[in-house]
Amino acid sequence: MKPTRGSSFLLAVIGVGLTVLLSVLFRNAHEVGEGITSARKVELVKRDQADNNSSPNAKRDAFVQALLDQMTPEELAMQIHMTFADSVVGPTSSNSLFSAATRYAPLGVVHDWYPLSPPPSPSNPDPNLYNALQRLNLNFSSSTPPFDSHTPIPFMQLGECLHGVGSFKQSMFPSPIALSSSWDEDLVYKVGRAIGTEARSVGIHACLCPVLDLGKEPRWGRVQEAWGEDYHLTTAMGVSFAWGLSKNATHAASDAVVPVVKHFIGHGSPQGGINAAPYTGSGVREFMMEFFRPFKAVLGRGGGRGVMMAYHEFDSVPAHVNPFFYDALFEEWGFDGFVMADDTGIRMLQNRHTVAPPVSSPLGDADTISQWLNAGGGIQFYDFSLDEWVNTIVSLLSNSTSNSTSPTSSPSLSLETLKSRVRGVLNVKWDLGLFRPLLSPGNDTEPVSTSSSGFVSSMSSSVGASTSRSTPQDNNSTSSRIGSDEDEDPNSSLFVPPSISTYYETLTAKHAPLTLEAARKAIVLLENRNGTLPIKLSNSSMDSIPKKIALIGPFGDILNYGDYSGPWGASPVPPSMSTSTSVVNASRIAGTLREGILGYLEEFNSEQSEEEGKVKLVTSVGTNTWLYNAQYGVPSYLLSPSNSTNSSVVDASNVHADSSRSHGLLATYYASTDFTDPRFTRVETPIRDWGLYPPFDSGLNTSSGSGKVVVLPSNNFSVIWEGELTAPVFDDVDADSSELNEVNGFIGVAVGPNTTARLFIDGEVVAESSYPPPAGLLSASSSSPTGSSSSSSSSSSSNLNPNGSSTFQTGTFLPNIEPFTYSIANATIPPPGAGRFTFEGGKKYTVKIEYQTWNLAVKLENVNSVNSQVGLWWNLVEQGSGKGTALPVQGDGEQNGEDKDESDLSLGVSKAVEIAKSSDLVILAVGANWNSDGESGDRGTLGLSANQTQLADAIFDLGIPVVLVLQGGRPFAIPKYYSRAAAVLDAFFPGQSGGQAIADVLFGAFNPGGRIALSVPYDASALPVYYNYHVTRHALSYTDIPSFPFYYFGYGLSYTTFSTSNFNASSSGGARTFASGETIAFHVTVKNEGGMAGSYVAQVYLLARVSNIVRPARQLVAFKRVYLDAGESQDVSMTLDVDEFLPIVNRRYEWELETGDYTFALLENGGPEVSTGINVTMTCVG
Repeated sequence: MKPTRGSSFLLAVIGVGLTVLLSVLFRNAHEVGEGITSARKVELVKRDQADNNSSPNAKRDAFVQALLDQMTPEELAMQIHMTFADSVVGPTSSNSLFSAATRYAPLGVVHDWYPLSPPPSPSNPDPNLYNALQRLNLNFSSSTPPFDSHTPIPFMQLGECLHGVGSFKQSMFPSPIALSSSWDEDLVYKVGRAIGTEARSVGIHACLCPVLDLGKEPRWGRVQEAWGEDYHLTTAMGVSFAWGLSKNATHAASDAVVPVVKHFIGHGSPQGGINAAPYTGSGVREFMMEFFRPFKAVLGRGGGRGVMMAYHEFDSVPAHVNPFFYDALFEEWGFDGFVMADDTGIRMLQNRHTVAPPVSSPLGDADTISQWLNAGGGIQFYDFSLDEWVNTIVSLLSNSTSNSTSPTSSPSLSLETLKSRVRGVLNVKWDLGLFRPLLSPGNDTEPVSTSSSGFVSSMSSSVGASTSRSTPQDNNSTSSRIGSDEDEDPNSSLFVPPSISTYYETLTAKHAPLTLEAARKAIVLLENRNGTLPIKLSNSSMDSIPKKIALIGPFGDILNYGDYSGPWGASPVPPSMSTSTSVVNASRIAGTLREGILGYLEEFNSEQSEEEGKVKLVTSVGTNTWLYNAQYGVPSYLLSPSNSTNSSVVDASNVHADSSRSHGLLATYYASTDFTDPRFTRVETPIRDWGLYPPFDSGLNTSSGSGKVVVLPSNNFSVIWEGELTAPVFDDVDADSSELNEVNGFIGVAVGPNTTARLFIDGEVVAESSYPPPAGLLSASSSSPTGSSSSSSSSSSSNLNPNGSSTFQTGTFLPNIEPFTYSIANATIPPPGAGRFTFEGGKKYTVKIEYQTWNLAVKLENVNSVNSQVGLWWNLVEQGSGKGTALPVQGDGEQNGEDKDESDLSLGVSKAVEIAKSSDLVILAVGANWNSDGESGDRGTLGLSANQTQLADAIFDLGIPVVLVLQGGRPFAIPKYYSRAAAVLDAFFPGQSGGQAIADVLFGAFNPGGRIALSVPYDASALPVYYNYHVTRHALSYTDIPSFPFYYFGYGLSYTTFSTSNFNASSSGGARTFASGETIAFHVTVKNEGGMAGSYVAQVYLLARVSNIVRPARQLVAFKRVYLDAGESQDVSMTLDVDEFLPIVNRRYEWELETGDYTFALLENGGPEVSTGINVTMTCVG
């Protein structure tokens, strides 16, 4: 095959500067060539359509072009302005700010909304909050000049969907790095399909995922968002996930969304692992051959229709304005969707990259916006206010029409360039089917004006009567045609149909088993010495059963969902109820590891007649998840509703059913802020928020089974939660060990701004958050809660600080990521709103929370996107210290750690050691949470935190078998623990069912089969350690530590063994040859040789070959995970698209498929020590 020249060739020959110049000249020439009238353009498109409809997008292109030609500059600007949802919804949740938000033109794009609507009811058959605002926007468009001169343009809602919808009240799956470790494309597709369906159920059209950055720098805090270090695995997983989100690229389906790929491009390899730092790597060829491939694949065959640019710079040019990136996207790939900035990424051109004048400069904003749009960018992400954005664009357009030729003239923007940026947005809206219901049948090749036959009547019945600008609330009458039951359009996502919006909780419950399946299949078994795992609970193996298991570590009893998962990285999603027969104690899927372990032990112990035959579980967290005292949500399984409740004051039809047997506390919701006017009760865990709308009860889980829907009248309300809290058993209370069965820790209730909470335990106030409120608010809410003791009654407002608590306006939630300086200064202080409390293991405490909230202000983008939130938390780390420090903050914990004298241990670690030393097996649960792993959670080291290192050292020194269970978003460089552990599991961020999944693997209900997607370094100083290195990278080693990874990409163990045979390959063109345009098929027979069902990942690598350029020692080209019963064998097939993955960029920066021999080997992983003896050689003939 002859080399094909790409635009990138110029970079190598004449330099980046001239490339930029030629790119601009090429683009200008292209625009000049399009300088024909709009009418002529439409005529040409129609002619193409008439010629056997040669263009599949002819109808769309004609419609969009004609629509663009009728839009005002303000309308065009609004289509690429991202509107923060509360800038429309407003403090009263009634779209009261709609008029202000649309003062220039109708809405174009909305974000940070996630409207969770009540289910339909007889009194309100379509309560969908998204539908209401969409109708309002259309109604305004169709009745307000000049927008009524053309088809109204629906807005598009964007949402975060990284591993679950960003409402954080729907399904939370394992993080992408965990999903990728499953090496299971079918599973990833199913997860994408579930998330896409749940996103559409709340009106989201486009999900800001998948992240296709290659995770070549594991110190980067966002590496958990990536799919690994390899472009082939990232491509396969990214395509599968996006294909699921988009429902096989049927974007207009009522349960599909548009994937928005990010971050374009090379964002996952920043210098030093610092987020948004300049790219570090080998240059242009690496971009073309590795970084580009996943993006091109997802945009080309994965259903991707949006692109988000990256923060970093490449070759000293910021990604947001880099012509190298835009040329690939538009000119080479022919992309016709939309491009958007990352959050404040355009402003970074001014305040970090300094390629645009500062904000203080008269031309600062104009120059910055001009650079962004002229480069190829489109939608802005909270960079500029509405006025700044629209007025600057209008001014730029004016500058472009001036006759000035001065080199110092103001920045400008042509109308055609602006239209081209908006065209991508409108193209995607067409693909989503948003325009379909707004066009007359049979007349969908061009815009339909309000004067067209039949349009006025259909619009008036579709979106309600004409809505005045002064009364923006929508008409939700049942006469609305569009979006109603009888007119549900499966080919349009304009409205959320009742078929998927009857209630979002239904979907969440439906997908609970999938969250468990995904978490199980993502777990990687790194070590299993002497068959330590699985733990066998069987009467036939009593001698080998551990009599006492110690669960030690800060990750033993917390939810750990990872990046973008609400407060603390553990979103408010409670573990879902399930009837899955594959789960022991199948009535519930455990959320935490301790809960999952208890399920197995309770099942086993219930069958033991003698006490000595039972297995005991003791628990100690020992230390914090990071370097300071944090707030950890109290798990719902340790909460139960009170037998004596306020349910009598609420309509019986709205009292939660079977409350005595539910997990959580009984909540009574009041329509006032003073605990009067109760409206409904339900059992829930008080770790949640209510979005931008008042709380409601769905009526789906009431005592009658058919309760009515109840919605509180405003965002100013109060709640009382009541019930019991059971402290975990810390020790089994052997003789003289009672002190070990108690913890002196913290407990509290975290609240958001303008909110107060008081926590009572056994009738006494133990903690207050932001209490009291300002005197003026409390005097208007003077009633005491029903049943409050005199000690808990509100104080007289005359004795209160007029401004209230110092934290009333800020709240008491700790941020997810605190800087290192915070840890140094505040390592041992209590968390905000903490009350000191002594917990006695196994004891039940009566709990009561009084909660009051006032919605006093419009929310601000990037500050807060919910009205109110609450979090019942505790911290079970023993406070104080022995002779050492309570919370060390120095040291990296990676290697060469010195043994510590026991007297140097913190009090929490000392107590954990005492509890563990009498056990037969220790499960050590350590790792990372979102207080260290996430955006802005970049690390210089990759060991456990210093405090966890102290705990791990002390536990390993006991000499008891240790099963190391890791959670977190990046690999851990802890070779001394890997070498000493009896077994090691890596669960990553496992999602809402992670506790159950880990327990299932520990006790053998599921055989782990995941393989790591990020090589695990021996030490952070040895980075980079990705597997597909060039030979010279490891030709020599360091003199002090190995340069190779401790575990290589693709590595993972199983409880059973497998054999492979009959490995061979053929192409569509011949048995041992292949050529451009063909597909290579690999075949291998895999047999499960063991006595337990399990899974095997067949991996095919291209070995280094003689080439025009240096090639990696090995490169993954195909893989397949296969599941086999004991003794079962299966013929496995894998395919490789020759043109997609085998061409190289040669020395002249041309794409070339080199002829000659290619050797493909079946390997156990990507490491150099595995045998390459099972291989096949094929010859490329051109």
